[in-house]
Amino acid sequence: MWRYITYTACVKKIHKLQLGKEVTLINFRIRELRLGKGLTQAQLSRNLGLKSQSTVAMWENGHRKPPSTILPRLAEELGCTIDELFAREPPGRDSA
Repeated sequence: MWRYITYTACVKKIHKLQLGKEVTLINFRIRELRLGKGLTQAQLSRNLGLKSQSTVAMWENGHRKPPSTILPRLAEELGCTIDELFAREPPGRDSA
């Protein structure tokens, strides 16, 4: 089950992991969601039809961002919405 994490909590986790200042919320969320699903980088890249596991590694380390064309498939593989990839509250979810 996906757990909503606030922006502040994500930033604190990014800082704690010392992943570098180029890491954004989507980079962190890809890693967090992938690990939550029990997938390796190689498994995720294979499921997405990518040529190499290093593509996923570059997304997670902040060296690259996934292209917009792959976001729907990436969200589906990770069991979330595109909004959740960006650590945003999904539409229709009550904030109470």
